[in-house]
Amino acid sequence: MTVDQNPIASAGDHLEVTDALYRFGAGVDHNDVGLLSSAFSEDAVADFGPCGRKMGLEFPLLTGGETIIHFLSTNAGTQTTTHVITNARVHVDEDVATLRALVDATHLPSSDHSRQCQMMNWYKVELIREGRLWRIRRLIIDNAWFTGDPQVLLGK
Repeated sequence: MTVDQNPIASAGDHLEVTDALYRFGAGVDHNDVGLLSSAFSEDAVADFGPCGRKMGLEFPLLTGGETIIHFLSTNAGTQTTTHVITNARVHVDEDVATLRALVDATHLPSSDHSRQCQMMNWYKVELIREGRLWRIRRLIIDNAWFTGDPQVLLGK
């Protein structure tokens, strides 16, 4: 992955765009469907494939905000998770933005915290402005490294 050295968004735009990813992470970590819903556009697409393949897992391409939210909230209900978001780079072109961030995600089965999967992932995000909120329209997650048992991600 190369680092984009073009000028980044203004501080206000940076915070507002990055907030969509914060809503995603907090929505998963707290299994808060309202937060998750606020993070995704209706026509959103989420691709966990690049990350999963590096861990020997297959994830389907998720199309539509409702499909993504259902997948995430169903999965979150069986796990204890934390998502720490950092190194955000934001570029805004009117009502479309791109965001690159590094996310440390840890997943543990809710019933057995002796097992875990910790991942350091690169997030590539395209967002659109809808009213006062930025929403994720396309999310691609790629893995930098992981440790632990990837089967935890599948609820096993």
